[in-house]
Amino acid sequence: MKMKLLFLLAAALCMNTGRAQINLIGAAVNQESGKIDLVKWQALEPGSIEVFPTALDGYLLTTSAFNAYNSHYYLNGIIDQSNTLLGFDSQTNTLSYNAFSAFSNISEIDMSTGLIYTLTSDTEGFIYVEEFNIEAGTDTIIGAISEPGLMGLVVDAIGFNSNDGVLYYVGPDGNSNYCLFAIAVRSEVFLFEKTILNLPSPFGNITSVQYDNVSNTIFAMNATFDEMGNYTGNYIVDIDGLSGEVSNRGLLAGFPYYLAGSSSYDQNTGNMMVVAFDTAFIQQMIVFSTRTNSFVTGFVPDNVSEIVCDNARFAQNTYITGTAKTAADQSLSIYPNPAHNAFWLSLYSAEDGPLHLSIIDAGGRCVHNEHLNGQQRYSIDVSGLQPGFYLVNMVSQQKTLSSKLIIK
Repeated sequence: MKMKLLFLLAAALCMNTGRAQINLIGAAVNQESGKIDLVKWQALEPGSIEVFPTALDGYLLTTSAFNAYNSHYYLNGIIDQSNTLLGFDSQTNTLSYNAFSAFSNISEIDMSTGLIYTLTSDTEGFIYVEEFNIEAGTDTIIGAISEPGLMGLVVDAIGFNSNDGVLYYVGPDGNSNYCLFAIAVRSEVFLFEKTILNLPSPFGNITSVQYDNVSNTIFAMNATFDEMGNYTGNYIVDIDGLSGEVSNRGLLAGFPYYLAGSSSYDQNTGNMMVVAFDTAFIQQMIVFSTRTNSFVTGFVPDNVSEIVCDNARFAQNTYITGTAKTAADQSLSIYPNPAHNAFWLSLYSAEDGPLHLSIIDAGGRCVHNEHLNGQQRYSIDVSGLQPGFYLVNMVSQQKTLSSKLIIK
């Protein structure tokens, strides 16, 4: 208990002083060589900058991603007019270049498996979900969405739940409803759910979607406008994946402009970061604490975009050497989580014989028992359970699978 309290105190001190515990990585044009440099630094700390020249002549906008599973920063770069996937190992500071099909500018990485997921669209109104395995050099389309006739995609509007393998995308459907699409990418059968969002303001758009794998919360930025189309403010919001309710966390007052491809999220502290410009068009880094709903501002390197947060230590502790399930063990998924009255339970491997489901509360008491019939997906009613933390156990003849559950 003392260690936990010390950790929380350290996180609070970090936020109060504007200091980050981990590095940010971004790309910038070298004004002398014309090539692209990678820049590594700690948020708001001008003395922490490290610069790494690359062979890139340019890059495609908003195609950066950080693979916390193997500590690699990826960027869809260009060398001699040819597409190149730049890799940067943030632990050894080494660069690599690989010929690879172009990243979509809507990509996210499962930090518990290292697999990259990207969304692309066509003229027929379909969204395709692709899975990249950099090490194996494979690119697989795992499914497509048409709900109904989606046209185009919103960039920087994607987040990933690495606990349960759910890819989140926020954008309009064919009826101009702003929606949250939740895609279960680890399922053997392609599954997704669409939830129409209830925005605080009827005129606005959602970008900079981030998923907090500690609190299991979707965060984003919501730019709002009046009926005449005049900008009225930009808010940090959270999104309820079950109800579609979008709630304001804080107004980013005084910053009407934002740099595309600059938002990132620190899984360790719950700090959401974005590069913004004030009314005098002076560039600053905003560090917004989702724990306290407050923000500080300060230094950001010149000309830097494609910014990511190095969450390698979090992934190492949580998914690789910690107690969470890794890719090889992940056979049970719960969505939505947190849940309200019900949730979907999905099995990703065939289990022989009868299955028994039990839900255990924080006091160790069994509050729900159910025998299941050997399918791969079940709807579980928990409307009679009180809000709180629970453990879901699935027992078969071969093994016991477990996953945490939060009921709001």
